Amino acid sequence: MLNLRTSVFIPAILLFFCVSDRAQIESQGEASQSPSITFATKNPGALDFIAYGDIRFTNPADRHNTSPRARQALVDRIAKEKPELLLMTGDIVLSGDQSEDWEVYDRESKPLHDAGITIFPAIGNHDLRDTPAKALPSFFQRFPQLKGQRWYSVDAGPVFIIVLDSQSGESEQTEQGRWLLSQLDHLPSSADFVVVALHHPCYTKSVGGVLGNGHPARPEEQHLAQVLEERAKHLSVKMVVVNGHVHNYERYEHGGVMYLVSGGGGAKPATVKRSADDFYKEAGPTYHYLKFHVANHQLHAEMAKYEDVNGGPVWKLKDSFNLSNAK
Repeated sequence: MLNLRTSVFIPAILLFFCVSDRAQIESQGEASQSPSITFATKNPGALDFIAYGDIRFTNPADRHNTSPRARQALVDRIAKEKPELLLMTGDIVLSGDQSEDWEVYDRESKPLHDAGITIFPAIGNHDLRDTPAKALPSFFQRFPQLKGQRWYSVDAGPVFIIVLDSQSGESEQTEQGRWLLSQLDHLPSSADFVVVALHHPCYTKSVGGVLGNGHPARPEEQHLAQVLEERAKHLSVKMVVVNGHVHNYERYEHGGVMYLVSGGGGAKPATVKRSADDFYKEAGPTYHYLKFHVANHQLHAEMAKYEDVNGGPVWKLKDSFNLSNAK
């Protein structure tokens, strides 16, 4: 069990961020196509990365929509972990069309950038709210490596990351859906694992309504899961799907694909109906992040849960799993 205390650091200055020099864009052809980003790992054949989402950066005085203490503790802890890259599963800010929320992101995420961590985000519904035409410029200003594209891939050695925009449609009849199938048909030979990241969950047991504050899986993502599981049968890689939107943690395995819901970055907790056969069974809020280590054709993942004990953060290892892809 991890029982590590960290202090919460609140930066006081604005920061304009640059793209890490380890992340380089390679054009796929036409300008309208999504970029393929080549990420140079520190060690060939290995990668350390973290995933989490639903932070909802906003005015720290707002303690209803998000927990300022939890989100700041998570940022500080992730910065200390110093992963090579960080996947955000969406809802980075509370309201994407509010410049003030993005300014809070600038201040509070400063430790991540100071640690040299490259961030790859998925777009969440709050990142577009309430006026997408106003929200998207603020989003892409913070992540210029995306070159204005709402879905993209990252070639990170043993891990090939596909980031989708669940606001844009994922079926085979959409531009994004056709692009996804093309990506899965042309995976780099170096990849042992494919990580698909998007905001809305493919599988969840969250409780909807006012009391539950949750979101059942939509038909779009249910269909996406069917497509991914069918493709997984014919791939020489292992697949992991990481979602957000539900403000809690869940883990399921279906059709040879591991599904993770990681929406515990600070947003108001959601209720999840746990079952005896679930991988993770604990009730209540689960503020957390996911830590991945990939090397030697093996993937090890851990869920580190944040708890506030006597006014300070305590981190506990609450779930873990291993995947192997020995070729």
